[in-house]
Amino acid sequence: MCLHCDDPDAGAWEHGGLYKSCLLELDGVFHLFYNAKNHMNWPWIEQTGVAISTDLKQWRRVAQQPVLTVGAPGTYDDLFASDPCVLRCDDAWALFYFGNSSDGHARDSVAFSTDLLHWDKCGEVLVDVGPAGAIDSRHAHKPSMFLHAGRLYHFYCAVAPAAGTRLGEIDHDEIRGIAVSTNA
Repeated sequence: MCLHCDDPDAGAWEHGGLYKSCLLELDGVFHLFYNAKNHMNWPWIEQTGVAISTDLKQWRRVAQQPVLTVGAPGTYDDLFASDPCVLRCDDAWALFYFGNSSDGHARDSVAFSTDLLHWDKCGEVLVDVGPAGAIDSRHAHKPSMFLHAGRLYHFYCAVAPAAGTRLGEIDHDEIRGIAVSTNA
């Protein structure tokens, strides 16, 4: 079975398409975390699911519902809980993700699990949007994490408004770049 939005086993929450994935292996079982949207046209909701495999060919969704859902209205992740990046953290797992909010900004946060299936959000923003004029004044999102020499490196997409930016024949209203935040 191929994992895609036309799959008859797909839940309604993923019928609009699948996005970024994060693959990890634990005791011979591969876990593929991915985010999906509920329909093709804006506005949509994005949430995170997981499928498992023992051979990287045949995949099975673990649940018909997302394992990481959007938050309550007015929270930092009330529209998206997306772009999973899963790392081992002592005796638990950490799922770094970005929350997109109805306030028009995206921010990174984290949820924790002991079994890779049930996640508890920390309830706080890890990397927030910056002040006006900062490289991340619109969005600070799409985490990619790694640990090196005891330091956690949190790379993310920094987005700021940009008036009159033209690249070739395309007008853009923002500029994007990669930023990094560390724990020390």
